[in-house]
Amino acid sequence: MQYGLLAFLLMMAWAGNGLAAPRLSLPQRASQVHADAAITFQGNQLVCDAYTTAGIDEVRALLENGAIVSSSWQVTIDRQRAYWLDAEVWSTEIIRQVTPDMLTGHWKLLDVKSGLSRTTDRLSEAVDFLMRMQHKPLLPLKLLQQIAHEQQNRPTFIMHIRAHFHDGSLSFSRWTYPFRLGKTVKVISFQLP
Repeated sequence: MQYGLLAFLLMMAWAGNGLAAPRLSLPQRASQVHADAAITFQGNQLVCDAYTTAGIDEVRALLENGAIVSSSWQVTIDRQRAYWLDAEVWSTEIIRQVTPDMLTGHWKLLDVKSGLSRTTDRLSEAVDFLMRMQHKPLLPLKLLQQIAHEQQNRPTFIMHIRAHFHDGSLSFSRWTYPFRLGKTVKVISFQLP
């Protein structure tokens, strides 16, 4: 009861003096945003490289101030159709999380789906882990080859890559996946080799 009264009096004092509640001030957005992605066929895998600089200053500031930051990379592949909407063939979500340890000055880098983690003492490496996918194997080519064989032609596939950043932790859930909207990093049209 006493703490509730104290909180109420503090809120009244802030309101009476025109003071705002303290907030974490984030730097202004970078003037130019760069994003790109590329795919390659390596062995029997479709491999993706992607990056974005959208929100990089905000992510860096949050990590410096001890906040947990997560990134969600959503990748979908559609089969292009001439007379109907494109048919979704495959999709995945790659969730990464960086947890700061302010006591030691290290950051724990976690790939949520696989559970693999490592630790770094460099902020730039932690930010890069969230903002970039490097040589990420996405799916076996056998799946796309089977679809091409069923169509009896060389279909065109369209890959959509979206990135979303969140302060706090994210988990993979089929129920929330369709509701996570991210910024489109790249749309790539390709055919099998």
